[in-house]
Amino acid sequence: MSGKKSQQQDAPQNPPLDFLDLSYVTPALTARTLEEQPHVPFRMGGIMKSAAALSQNAGHFVRRLAFEQFYKTQMHDFETVRRFPGAMVANWFASLYEKRPYHHIILGPPLGSMAYLSCVLDAPFLPLNYRMCISHPRPMNADGIADYAKRASEVADTVCRQDPFVELVSEYDPVHDRLRVKNSLLMRYKYLQLPRAYEQFIRARLAPGGTVILVESRTGWSQYTLSDRHSLQVGLTGGIPDEEFLRGSKRLAEFRERYLGDEKAAWRLRMRTEVKPESRFGVAPALRASVMSACARIGKPVLQLFTGDIFQVNNLVSSLFVRCARREGKRPSRFFVHSGLLIAPHEAMQSLLLPLWVPDAGAESLAFAKQYLGAYPFETDAALVALEPCVTGAPGVLPFKDWTAAAGQGGRKVRVVANSPRLFPFDITTYFDFWRCMQAESRRFKDPLEIRVNLDMLIEEAQNCRIYYNMHMPPQPGAGQDR
Repeated sequence: MSGKKSQQQDAPQNPPLDFLDLSYVTPALTARTLEEQPHVPFRMGGIMKSAAALSQNAGHFVRRLAFEQFYKTQMHDFETVRRFPGAMVANWFASLYEKRPYHHIILGPPLGSMAYLSCVLDAPFLPLNYRMCISHPRPMNADGIADYAKRASEVADTVCRQDPFVELVSEYDPVHDRLRVKNSLLMRYKYLQLPRAYEQFIRARLAPGGTVILVESRTGWSQYTLSDRHSLQVGLTGGIPDEEFLRGSKRLAEFRERYLGDEKAAWRLRMRTEVKPESRFGVAPALRASVMSACARIGKPVLQLFTGDIFQVNNLVSSLFVRCARREGKRPSRFFVHSGLLIAPHEAMQSLLLPLWVPDAGAESLAFAKQYLGAYPFETDAALVALEPCVTGAPGVLPFKDWTAAAGQGGRKVRVVANSPRLFPFDITTYFDFWRCMQAESRRFKDPLEIRVNLDMLIEEAQNCRIYYNMHMPPQPGAGQDR
């Protein structure tokens, strides 16, 4: 009994992360998949689920009120958040994984594709950023970018004084996250150097001859620099480019009118912007150098994969799934087309689903999915489709029928998972039903993928997918010393 109590006391305390962000969902699901266990990353009570189901069929005003209440359940006050510096959060991420040797350990931004890459490599995924949802003292005007920036600066000044190892990006998206920015500050914490907990995890868990894999998505976005280590990003990926947020457009003006806005739909500060690594998916150059330095110091090689196109990471993942299946003599016959938070690595591995993940339901994502599905060289029978809702009805979100048409190319049977195509993108109950539906799917079509990827296969497929790579070997003992 005393041993169990000691282990409980030593376990890291759960940080108040934003559960509606891939930085939480991706490592949480990856860790359980490596244990061959299904998992639901977050649960809501029956009352909340019933209220959401009723409201999504109601009018715009009722729906907005209900969705706001749902989002408020994800907020934390700043006094709670400030008790969890970046080092403590990194320790929690590392603690998710089994204490056993791994031949690979992956570092990278929280792309949904990373969960599948980790699982096909049997490798823990350690995210290089995370998000906190910090409640405002009182609700603010969702279109008030100056007030949002002021609140963000107050929080960031305190965080930067306490934690020198992170930089902050305040995410201000008054379109996709309109109901959230009204009530909370969405603050992205990005590591500036490899956290000590990650370095210790690599020392302890990377098997002899193993490799650290650093995945970089070199995507940029216009940001305002508010202080030395704090930026404000207007908008997020989702079918609307950064310049449109800053300069406005007819479709954004029409969107704002639905929320009784009477100003031009453009969100700007009286400052110059500069293109920096995108908040969620970009990687700071300083962190890249820190990873190389730390791994050289502890004698571990690093495979660096980098691309300016995040869709190519998913291209790589799907190619690796096909390679592994064919080595087992299997024929992958079903696609899994999905977006945003709705990832299911355990179910994809157990049912031999070819994952086709996209960050959003916008035009660029649909174009990638349509091209990939149309050009796929082997016969497939069916496609599952699951799209993350966008309850504000953002103009960049495309109709569900466009996605089912893309998935059904070549006569594939299309099956919708958890969504309500008639109500999309307002079908918020998708969040509650998705993982339960996917678990049922894996029980019905059990065909586990057993073979895992080796390093040579990973590099070969990365080249085929136009992903650049560098192999950084650690210095040999005694190298550079006088004889």
